[in-house]
Amino acid sequence: MRRIQEVELVFEEEQMRRIVMKDKYLKFVYDDMVGKGRTEADALRIIFNSNVIGDSVMIDLYESCKTG
Repeated sequence: MRRIQEVELVFEEEQMRRIVMKDKYLKFVYDDMVGKGRTEADALRIIFNSNVIGDSVMIDLYESCKTG
């Protein structure tokens, strides 16, 4: 059984913008939310909470989008 290493994730708006631009599904979700009246920052936060946290593949992608 594989154990997922716990990583403390911190929401970074610019980092989320980069992951959304890399992933077609997340871009679709983002465009849909903004199109329905959510602010860009709100949409990014919701996507982070619902699609990144708890998903090891998305966490890896999110971590790869860090700057610096």
